[in-house]
Amino acid sequence: MLRYKALYDFEHLPFLEHANFAKNVATRIDGSEVFDAPPKTSEQLNTAAQAEIDAYAAYTLNGGKDEHIKLLASNVELSGMLKLDADYVTMKADGDKYLIHSAGYHATKDREVPEKPPYSVKAGDTPGTVVCHFYKDDDTVSVVWICYKQQNPPIIGNLKMAHATTSNTFEIKGLESGAYYCFYAAPVRYKSDGTLEFMPMITCLVP
Repeated sequence: MLRYKALYDFEHLPFLEHANFAKNVATRIDGSEVFDAPPKTSEQLNTAAQAEIDAYAAYTLNGGKDEHIKLLASNVELSGMLKLDADYVTMKADGDKYLIHSAGYHATKDREVPEKPPYSVKAGDTPGTVVCHFYKDDDTVSVVWICYKQQNPPIIGNLKMAHATTSNTFEIKGLESGAYYCFYAAPVRYKSDGTLEFMPMITCLVP
């Protein structure tokens, strides 16, 4: 029998999706016969999720540094609460992926919850910048990054940057503050046919 664990993939959701994910988890807690003693109550999750929503609204309206700091802080606090709950769900589900799904999480058959995703993007310390990080393995020579401003429907002309780097960490500058950008990364390996396989998209709000 395969044993599953709850994923931390909520960490890289855009702010509003992150908060709504937590609200969904909160609704699964109430009345659950299996997950009857979570480390954080549904009320606590809902309160933290609403704090992130409010912080996002304040940052969208004013776009100030203080608002941005509060938004990031609310995001980190809510992620911490969700991690505690995900670990609790993993323990109580005892490897059953359907129980994990019933609590609102995605499940993996890996023996450990991955703490480091293949790559991440976060807001930079200065306006208009983001910091990209790729966890390279021994077979990876370099990483190709591309990004474009998020728009619906997507416009190819919005491509902002395509860059290859041998560094694990890469800073992108000159982006529009207060806008969401979409990021993709593809590893270049020692033995490959030259085809780039870009990993799933990550979105990030630029400070």
